[in-house]
Amino acid sequence: MSLRSRIILLFIMPMISAMGLFGYISFQNSNRAIEKLAQKLQGEINEKVSEQLTEYLSTPLSINQINLDNRELGIIDFNNFSLMEKYLWYQINQFPHIGFIGYATETGNLIGVERLDDKEIEINIMDNSSPYNLRIYNLDQKGNKIAQKTVIPNFINQQRPWYQKAVEAREATWSDVFIYQGTPRLAISAVVPIYNQENQLEGVLFSDLLLSLISNFLKDLSVSKTGEIIIVDDNNYLVASSLEKPFIITNPDAKKIEQQPERISLENSQHEKIRQLSTNINKKFSSLNNLKESQFWQVKLDNQYYFIQAFPYNNYLTKPWYILILIPKQDLVGDIEANTKLTIIIWFFILLIALFLALWTTNYITKPILLLDRALSNFQKGNHQSPIILKRRDELGHLAIAFNEMTNEIQELVQNLEEKVKDRTKELSEAKDKAEVANQAKSEFLANMSHELRTPLNAILGFAQIMRKSPTLPEEHQESIEIINRSGEHLLTLINNILDLSKIEAGKITLNKENIDLYKLLDEIEDIFKYKAEKKGIHLIFEKLDNLPQFIKTDAPKLRQIIINLVSNAIKFTEEGGVSLQGTINKLNNNEKKVELLFIIRDTGKGIKHQELATLFQPFTQTKSGKEVNEGTGLGLSISKKFVELMGGNIKVSSEENVGTIFSFTVQTEIIPDYEVKSNQIMPQVVGIEANEKTYKILIVDDKEINCQLLVKLLKPFGFELKEANNGKQAVKIWEKWQPHLIFMDMRMPVMDGYEATKIIKGTTKGNATAIIAVTASVLEEEKAIILSAGCDDFVRKPFRQETIFSMLSKHLGVNFIYEQIEENQSTEIISELTAKDFVAMPQEWLKKLYKASIDLDEQLILDLIQEIPDSHKSLIQGLKNIVDSLEFDRITTLIDEI
Repeated sequence: MSLRSRIILLFIMPMISAMGLFGYISFQNSNRAIEKLAQKLQGEINEKVSEQLTEYLSTPLSINQINLDNRELGIIDFNNFSLMEKYLWYQINQFPHIGFIGYATETGNLIGVERLDDKEIEINIMDNSSPYNLRIYNLDQKGNKIAQKTVIPNFINQQRPWYQKAVEAREATWSDVFIYQGTPRLAISAVVPIYNQENQLEGVLFSDLLLSLISNFLKDLSVSKTGEIIIVDDNNYLVASSLEKPFIITNPDAKKIEQQPERISLENSQHEKIRQLSTNINKKFSSLNNLKESQFWQVKLDNQYYFIQAFPYNNYLTKPWYILILIPKQDLVGDIEANTKLTIIIWFFILLIALFLALWTTNYITKPILLLDRALSNFQKGNHQSPIILKRRDELGHLAIAFNEMTNEIQELVQNLEEKVKDRTKELSEAKDKAEVANQAKSEFLANMSHELRTPLNAILGFAQIMRKSPTLPEEHQESIEIINRSGEHLLTLINNILDLSKIEAGKITLNKENIDLYKLLDEIEDIFKYKAEKKGIHLIFEKLDNLPQFIKTDAPKLRQIIINLVSNAIKFTEEGGVSLQGTINKLNNNEKKVELLFIIRDTGKGIKHQELATLFQPFTQTKSGKEVNEGTGLGLSISKKFVELMGGNIKVSSEENVGTIFSFTVQTEIIPDYEVKSNQIMPQVVGIEANEKTYKILIVDDKEINCQLLVKLLKPFGFELKEANNGKQAVKIWEKWQPHLIFMDMRMPVMDGYEATKIIKGTTKGNATAIIAVTASVLEEEKAIILSAGCDDFVRKPFRQETIFSMLSKHLGVNFIYEQIEENQSTEIISELTAKDFVAMPQEWLKKLYKASIDLDEQLILDLIQEIPDSHKSLIQGLKNIVDSLEFDRITTLIDEI
């Protein structure tokens, strides 16, 4: 088949097929589609109605439960009518769907509030002062009684249907649907019987839901054009309807209080189609009580076909209600038929247009394509001298011009390609040799300069520290010595960075993994920067998330250097707010012991411009903020990035000017048991309190009993007076009566949390005498600052150590503990400073290798040589490892030079 015929068929055949298929499907499935549409629409409407019914019916149940809970908590007393008047008035104002809330006693008393149609609130009271006479009072806008409105005599609680329902059920239940007398309104009451400890009935608590709200909702709900929704109970009486009121007044001309309202059933509805529907239901189901699931059917009502769907509704109710949704078939058929006709007309015009476009486009496209095809065949045969002649300005014309130009360029490229490849290869080879020579020269220069600078710098720092400790140094020289020391430390940092960079570029840097206590490493780094942060007036928060492993195997010096570089930068560029570090597990590898750790450093500093982020990790590069501060060398981030990559991770940064910066990096580590980490000190155990200490009162507040017991068992042996509370509200009450010296306060609890309780206590004058220590398991880095701002005096994170608790008691109460004596043989071994004498026992050949490795900065070779040292020379082994960790390789050459 030719290209021309294919293009015509491509336009025409889909159109013809679509038209035929569309007509067939429309004809066969239109009625089925209408039924499905009606079912779907009615299902969606039922969901909305059911959801609203559930919301309405849950309200009186919730009110009863709230009142029961408040009674259990001692907040209210149902028999204290003077208190209940205000309480119920406030409560009914919070629930606009409720018509009446009250409590009726078995002895004949009653207290309740009622909402009238005009939104005014009345209070109903029946007490010992007027037995069986229900007094009704008007209330002002503050809930105070204005004047007695009326009295209903012979009002006996036990004769009320809702009261009898509650007594019969002996548990929370619903009354039958009823109509208020005097102010006709349809309602249903949620009732709860109240029993005393001897299981004797005290009274009934009740809340009335106004069902007129449901009718209003049904009227506002859109159901096709003329559709209706009706809700009936199990006796076919209307509960709510979008078509008519669910009750009528049989004597509307009588006085309001004498009017006799009656409910309407389906069979006595005021609308003919509803009465016909009732007859149809009786024929189809005998009774709606036989309806256990939704049913859909069509029926002719009042000379019009309707889609009917009935749904049973059981949520919260003791007896089901039934939702009937009526949709006239014409509401759906009219739109579908009109859309079908319009679609057929549109498809017919599209078919005509497609036919015309197919003929015109086919001719327009195929003619130049045939020319291109012929020219390409000639080109493949080696005939490069046959250009395409096509005078057109569209894409095909441009394609022809490009084809002719390409032919000419290919001829030139074929002639010069081989010569250009040779020249380019030679240039690349020369450039590579020059780059390698330059890189090697730079590495050697940096290494030599670092070595030459370290020797005098060590002397400067050493003597400066000695002079600073001298008691005879005049006071006017102390500041000069401090300047020398700080300048020396700054210069030492610069040299270390240069040395790291030189090792990285020389490709001699390696990983030296060891077993470490990660928590201790982070605590040490936090201590390094704590003073600097406090001096600048900013917060410094180190977060160890609950899943962060404590004991790992990694290169500790490199991990330490990465964190120090990032935290140092964050503090340097932060003038207000704070800096936080957060550590957690990013992901587990196939091996359960191997994990990827994630560290996130956030600050609220100056931020970094977007255009500067691309060069942030390049050596000797500083941002605009860094230049303004005039500190640093521009090497810290570059070295940190190399270290992170060496440890199998990656580093990322995001920043916003004048908002802050977030650095995050990952490293690959291995989790190890705690016994594989050697401790360098033995923590003394607390064994008692000094005899002259007074007895301190401590309140422990936590909603978890096990957490309270943990602190009780920890502190009780030492003679502290202890009390417990399981929420903030209880804690405030105990504090007011007991006045403890210190409170361990959990921050997240039911009823009242630790934040609110702390604010209440600290908001009083005597509350400032009580120390409050926050105890929390939160993992948010901002949490510590929030807790302290709420008024807490200090902060302990779960899980805590015993030493932390004792430290808090010493810090805030001044408790003097007695500690267990540590024997001399338990003290840790101290490695003395490495000297030249330590090398004397080693062979000359070994010393030469060590000397050359130190000059070449070959860290791995030095570690290999350390493995050859006999175990009896522990001071030499440890001393060399310390030198490798601190990158002070020039010390090795200095000591060997001495011998």
